[in-house]
Formats: sequence, C-alpha cells, structure tokens
Amino acid sequence: ACIIPVLCEGAVAVPSTNANESCSPLSPNSCPSGSFCKVNGEYRTSACCVEPARLPEKFSSVPASEPIAANCFMVQDAGYGVESSHRWSFDPSSSSCVSFIYNGYGGNQNNFLSRRDCESACKMTRPCDEPVSSGYGNKFISRFFYSKEYGQCLHFVYSGEGGNANNFPNLRECMKTCMPDSPQFKSHPPSYEPTLAFAFISRPICPHGDVATNAGVPVHCDAATGTGCPAGNVCTPMEMGAYCCQAPGIGYCRVGQKVL
Repeated sequence: ACIIPVLCEGAVAVPSTNANESCSPLSPNSCPSGSFCKVNGEYRTSACCVEPARLPEKFSSVPASEPIAANCFMVQDAGYGVESSHRWSFDPSSSSCVSFIYNGYGGNQNNFLSRRDCESACKMTRPCDEPVSSGYGNKFISRFFYSKEYGQCLHFVYSGEGGNANNFPNLRECMKTCMPDSPQFKSHPPSYEPTLAFAFISRPICPHGDVATNAGVPVHCDAATGTGCPAGNVCTPMEMGAYCCQAPGIGYCRVGQKVL
C-alpha cells in the first residue's frame, strides 16, 4: 500500500482531531474557524490545517507566583483538542476553585494545574479581613470597622478619602456584613432597674476591657447606631443586649482631632 504524506507539513493539523481532516478548497466553510484547506495535488487529497503562527499555545497554567486578579473572573473555558486533563478554575459565584476537564488547547488564564495554585492566585480578601485604615484627607467622619482581634465591630475616624472596604457607615451595616450569625439587637433595648444582681456578675460583660457603669449599673447603648456611650467606650452588641465597653487602645484619632 502507498503511504500518503502528511498534508500539513509546514503547518499543523487541526488539534480537534490531531489528524488530517478532509476539506474542499472551493468551500470556505469546510474547515473549522482559524484553519485553511491545504491541497496536495499529487495525491489529490486535502486537509484542514492551522498556520503555526495562528495556533494557540498549549496552555499550561497561570504561574501561581504571578497571579493576575482579572484572570480569576474569566469564564471557565475548556478549550479544544483531544488531550484531556484535569484542571482547576475559580468560580466567582461561589468564591471557590472548582475542577474541570481541559481539552489541551486554547481556553483562557482561569486555568490552574492544582487547587492550591488556583486558591493561591485567586484568594479573595473579604472586607472584614482587611486592616482598619483611616485613609487620607481632612475630614473626620465617624465610621465602623470589623476587628478580627476583638471579634466585633468597632468605631474609628475616617479621613474621607482612600482607605479600604472595611469601612461601614454604621454599626448595623458592619454587623450585617461581618457578623451575620450574631443576634439581631433591638435599636432601643429595654431599660433595667438597678438590682443587686449586677454587683455579682458571674462573668465579664465585655469581651475586652470593662463595661461602663452609671451608679453601678452597666450602661446600655443603641446597637443600630453605635451611640449612647461615654467617651472612651464603644457600643458592643452581645447576646443579652448592647453595652458600652472600654474602647481598645488603638488610637485612630490624631491629637486634637474630634469625632464628628
């Protein structure tokens, strides 16, 4: 039997088949997009070929050491070809890395060799995980941020520009975003008459520091707005209500600045 030479010498066979695919030079649609019909007149054969310069490189993976955030939001693309392999891509809807079958060619950069590579490149930072930042500017705006150290939303002074997403206009918004499992407190908690029980509290009311008192009675505050506490204290929501607790000594305000 005669051996018919490979038609795509100097070019590359369409990788969807990795073999010669017959076509007609008279029909422009007989070959897949991005390829052309090459004819061998001597053997009266033809095949769809892709010019080497137009052939997408076989995609390996985005180097985890050089992550580009935009890559993580590209739509998952399995590419084309017959060299199937397991890969990982980032799914923005679930904020997690998911596996898929990659076909060997094409696709995009939301394509990683392992789950670890994907999670390293596409690690999303929640607003609640960012450190507090007063930003820059000449304004003094009362805001709230979530403190991972104290496990609660605390007050700080925002300068009006810059900063980051861990910046909420009020205590309720901060709790809703960063403490979704915490109890929902009433805006105006019921008042308590002074009783002897307050003098023998079995455990501290505040997670850190002392609770503010008035005539020996712990001071309640408005959990919705974070107001109602004396200076040096912050409104701290807890299971039994919202109380004024000693503010952490973080010192967000510059000397001489006042909270609006």
